[in-house]
Formats: sequence, C-alpha cells, structure tokens
Amino acid sequence: MFGCIRKLGCLVILAVALAAAYYWWARVPDDEPAAPGTPAVVWEPLSPALGAQGRAAVDALGAGQAYAALSAGQVASYIFLEMANGLPESAEDLEAAVINDRLAVRGLVSLADIGGAKILGPLAQILSDRDTLLLSGTMNVLATGEGQFVVRELRFGSFRAPSGIIPRIVRQIDKTEDRGPMSPNAISLPLPPGVADVRVGSGLVTLYRRPQ
Repeated sequence: MFGCIRKLGCLVILAVALAAAYYWWARVPDDEPAAPGTPAVVWEPLSPALGAQGRAAVDALGAGQAYAALSAGQVASYIFLEMANGLPESAEDLEAAVINDRLAVRGLVSLADIGGAKILGPLAQILSDRDTLLLSGTMNVLATGEGQFVVRELRFGSFRAPSGIIPRIVRQIDKTEDRGPMSPNAISLPLPPGVADVRVGSGLVTLYRRPQ
C-alpha cells in the first residue's frame, strides 16, 4: 500500500512540475526584436467601414485590377465583420496589425466564448474569465475562389495556447462545415476567382490578380 502511495505522490509531483513548466513556458514572451528598417507595428481598430473598403478592394481584383494593398484593419474587418466567420458577438475592442509576415487580430473576449473548459480542459482553470484573445497567422490561396488565414499562434491574455488546442478554438470561430483542403488551424477566406496570391509584409496585406 505504501508503495502505491509513494507512486501516487510521485505522479502528483510530476503533474505539478509539468503544470509549472507549462505556466512558465506559456507566459514567457518569445517575440524577437524587430529588424532594423522594419515598419513599426500599428494596431488598427476593426469597423464595418473598413470591412466594406476591404470588400471593395478585393472585388476590384475581379474587375481586372493587378493588385490590391490593404491595411491590417481592412483585411481583418473583411474576414471577421463582412464574412460569416465572426469572432464572438461579445468581443470588444477588436483591432488588427501586420507583424513581420503575419496578420494579427486581437480583442477582449470571454473564455466561455472560445469553448471554456470544454475546449481548453484543465488549462481553463488558470486563465481569467475574460481577457484579450490574440490570433496571429499567415494567409494563402488554396484554389480558385478559396483562401485561408492559418492561425500559427493563439494567446489568451498572457498565455500561449498549445498548438494542439488551436484547431479546436478555431472551430469556435469558423463554423464552416465543408473545410475541404483547409488547414485544421485555418479560418476560411473567400476570394474572387482572379486572386492568385496573398502576401503579408511591410505593414500591408497585398492580394495579386491571376495573370490572364
């Protein structure tokens, strides 16, 4: 019996150690300093007006324009406000920025809005009930008329979500049933058939029209 107690005690100590290690890893910032000449990060509030501008710029590619350079706010407003893929209705203070080669979106949300303990499991016990959710990722074209915003990093407050949890949280945001070739970490991005490429950098998101 005492052997079992000792083994149980070891398991408890191991679990505590792992939890402490994750707590430390998740809270330590790993952002690298910006390279010389890199544009300063500018966070732009999302709005219906910017969403309409983003839609107009995207539609212009279908009308023959060679490329369209959009701000982070225009792209994020187009994805999350104009399209069906929306952050929770209770989300507040939504804003977006281009950081190096990624689009980042953040806003104040409730833990319950992203699945709570059902999605996050024990991790939910060490998080605040309401805090800033940050999504950071890349964008690319999958096929004619189909694109995706691939979430590479997800943070709730000062904690990084483990990579294995990201797809489950993404499904709380993008409820598209037929995901086709999309990445498990991706939010769908409908595009005009003429869009051939999407590039993120220099503070902008640039969409290029397919050569005729």
